[in-house]
Amino acid sequence: MIKIFLLTMIIVVSLSGCYSPKPVYRLQVADQEHLSWRYGSEYVTMNYNRLHLEAAYIESYDGFYVFYVTFSNESGLKAVVDPAKFFYIVDKIDPYLEKKPDIQAGDTVLADSPEERLLKIEKDISTQIAADKNIVARQIFTGIVSVVADAAIANAVGGDDEDKSEAVCERQAERMETYRVDRENSKFLIVSMAERKQFWATEVLRKTTLYPGYEVGGYVFFKHYDEIEGITINFKIEGISYPITYLQVVYEP
Repeated sequence: MIKIFLLTMIIVVSLSGCYSPKPVYRLQVADQEHLSWRYGSEYVTMNYNRLHLEAAYIESYDGFYVFYVTFSNESGLKAVVDPAKFFYIVDKIDPYLEKKPDIQAGDTVLADSPEERLLKIEKDISTQIAADKNIVARQIFTGIVSVVADAAIANAVGGDDEDKSEAVCERQAERMETYRVDRENSKFLIVSMAERKQFWATEVLRKTTLYPGYEVGGYVFFKHYDEIEGITINFKIEGISYPITYLQVVYEP
């Protein structure tokens, strides 16, 4: 008994020590010339041909570099803002990596396309709605089949009618609980996907024809890589590039 207890304690202690906090990654603007601060974020402002850019790195989250970008048009001509054409070039990779990274210096990484992301979310919602309907259909089918199974089990249990009825009720309760949990999980997924769709549809910068005197803004997402030490992001509009160089700073926990 003591050996079993000690073995259990060793396993618990080992498991509790398996996880360690990950470093925190942040981007910092390399060139301070066009830099200003607002609510703790670095804002870079640029103006080419009276097309004004204001870009702020917000955070590195869930595998992305997250920016908030605003364009305003004072050029007198309309301009098309398309986040799918934004990109960054990898300037430098950590030279002390133990294994070859998935990204290399000189590689180009496109911004996440809002339209493609929305299409994927809509497909996922459609798939989950079908899965939810299948849960209902499966419950109906299982209920029909289980009538015979319940009767057979009740007879196998033996005893008086009360014992048989109790056995049947227990099986029915188990099935209903499984059904309830499956439906709740399915509905939660559908609601969660709908909220993601709402965010990408309304909060993220999407392809927009920007007329003179107007501005448009929203979040822009680029894929994050731990191995990167420096990148140059190009917020490109109407053939004009707005390059901003960032250094990736690592904060150990």
